[in-house]
Amino acid sequence: MGVPHDICPVFSEYFSMGHDSNRCRFPGREHHTELDAMDPAQSSKLSDGIEAPWWKLWAKRRNIVMLMAFFCMQVVYLTRLSLNVTVDAMKADLGQSWDNEQLVSSFFYGMLVTQIPGGFLGSKFGCTNVITVGIAGTSVLTIFTPLAAYGGAGWIIAVRVLQGMFQGVVFPCLLDLWARWAPPSERTNRVMVTFVGIIVGTLKAMFIGELLVESVSWESVFYIFGGAGCLWCAAWFKMIRKSPDEDRSITDGEKEFIMQTLGNVEGQSGDVKHPCKGIFTSTAVLACAIASFCQNWGLVNTLNMFPTFLKDTLHYDLSTTGFLTTLPYVSAIKGLTIAGPLADRLQVKGLQT
Repeated sequence: MGVPHDICPVFSEYFSMGHDSNRCRFPGREHHTELDAMDPAQSSKLSDGIEAPWWKLWAKRRNIVMLMAFFCMQVVYLTRLSLNVTVDAMKADLGQSWDNEQLVSSFFYGMLVTQIPGGFLGSKFGCTNVITVGIAGTSVLTIFTPLAAYGGAGWIIAVRVLQGMFQGVVFPCLLDLWARWAPPSERTNRVMVTFVGIIVGTLKAMFIGELLVESVSWESVFYIFGGAGCLWCAAWFKMIRKSPDEDRSITDGEKEFIMQTLGNVEGQSGDVKHPCKGIFTSTAVLACAIASFCQNWGLVNTLNMFPTFLKDTLHYDLSTTGFLTTLPYVSAIKGLTIAGPLADRLQVKGLQT
């Protein structure tokens, strides 16, 4: 998903557009400040001065950011789906007959609460800091889920709601991060690579989770997935900064290249008035909302309903169900890896805005 040119990449900062779609005007000062950001075609003509083979991904700091964001999405879905892959074994072991859908879906009630505030929190406290807190909170709660299970369904639901609240801040903050790190000619591809982590994390949760349930215990899924999240948080907190300007490991050439192509995404200091009416009536915002709704509708239904349909309605065996369930995710990885570079190339050619 590319970031449209007529909405500010930092959601909590407001600007009105002139005829030049890359020039942002912020209200609230005696004189408006113009922030010039290059379009994809312009930024593609510049160089970061780093000459390295394509396989040396670590030579560019923004590639490290992309890799860590990719693993971030994996951790998000490992912890989110830990209950999905263990709930049947959990119920059998504890002798309970809880409603699976009620336990699993309670996560999304918490996530709904923090989606929009997450963007504002990221702007105020730093997107990387908010992501760290979000993943750390989710991971710790994942580790304590087995203890909650022994307390009853109410405790599981409470933990799931809290997990959703912690994870709700991650997605808006990741987009904020890429608004500060990705040159316009690379932005769509880098966001796509990040979100491929969703599919990879889902596949890992299904395969590793089922393997752990069968060979170790259902509790081990929560301990291992939650522990992986804690380890990721430590690496993220040490390595990643919210912008190139704050990163001490980035080369001067790469920093200058990114800052030159993006302009000043930090905006202005002081009070900023948020035009709620303008935001919710913006065609770009509405388009993003519709696309996000459709994408999540398909993902959640494929994740939660497709395996049940194959098993209970079509009566496929477990191995066939597992194989067929993975096919949409494998094809999604292929589609995303094609769509990202293609969208960036179309923008560079001026064929897509």
